[in-house]
Amino acid sequence: MDSLTEKCLSYIDSSDTLVIVDVSNYLYRCAWANRSYYYRGVFKGHIEGFLEFIVYLMKKFKGARVVLALDGKDSSRRRINENYKKNRSLTEETKEVHDIVHGSFSDVVVLSGLINNVFGCYDKDYEADDVFGSIVSYYNDTYKGRKNIYICTNDKDMYQLVSTEGNIKTRVARGIGTYDQMSGNLNIVTEKEVAERFNGVHPKDLLKFRAIVGDSSDNIKGYHRFLKRYASEIACNVDYIQKDHIFRVKEGHALDKRAEAKCRDVILKDFDIFESNYEIMRLRTFNFKISPICSKQFHKGKEEIKELINKYDLHSFYSYIKCNKLSSV
Repeated sequence: MDSLTEKCLSYIDSSDTLVIVDVSNYLYRCAWANRSYYYRGVFKGHIEGFLEFIVYLMKKFKGARVVLALDGKDSSRRRINENYKKNRSLTEETKEVHDIVHGSFSDVVVLSGLINNVFGCYDKDYEADDVFGSIVSYYNDTYKGRKNIYICTNDKDMYQLVSTEGNIKTRVARGIGTYDQMSGNLNIVTEKEVAERFNGVHPKDLLKFRAIVGDSSDNIKGYHRFLKRYASEIACNVDYIQKDHIFRVKEGHALDKRAEAKCRDVILKDFDIFESNYEIMRLRTFNFKISPICSKQFHKGKEEIKELINKYDLHSFYSYIKCNKLSSV
């Protein structure tokens, strides 16, 4: 871990609450929610909406530190399955929004420096999902204090990280809107909500369950017509499944005979489906780097921020966060 990341983590750890934001997920949602917001021919709806959302999070989670998780290009998953995410074709309208949002990522990151206590995490070889997994893994494995981690995303892949046991409590926070539309009630996902959504499957067993049933949103196909009740029975009661026709039932658990037959006759017979799905959905951990964005703590980028305030006509937003003592500039 480099010295700058250590410095950032030291500052982050001065608060017991860490909020990690899926930047791409929320930027695109803000773009569609505010698609009529232009200033002198420049589209600004996604930027204004995203910054308002960060301010909402700062007010919702008092004293929190915020890390923006940014997407790199991970080719390893596509090598496992060439059809991974290929169902996300763009229409003429969605391509226009995609190009605008994609072309202004750097502006969004810089402008986030307007707000106190904001950091960024990016690696060119990893997806934002892996940023979440790596940061949560770091706190679970090495941090000795207490930490409440909230993962802000609408991606259900992150449900596998949910845990409220021990000193490190990790939850998923779902929700979107402009600041004026925010009700103050994010949907906070805990183990109970995960189990209710996925046939009684606990987050720690979710990867096995989804490797069996697949994920249509990422174009990952599971076993054809494999009933979810059998998939959940297997996921909850089996420790591991191996290619050499072996699966081990958890100690103190029992596997239903029909589910056992499904595991043996369907999954193990065509194990490549389970193996590739599991590997694609598994979050990678890497030696992440966290960079400062907030200008107040790290005195960086103030002039560039001011230029972008003028470009996107964010003067009202800037005045609001200054009045509420949320500004770093």
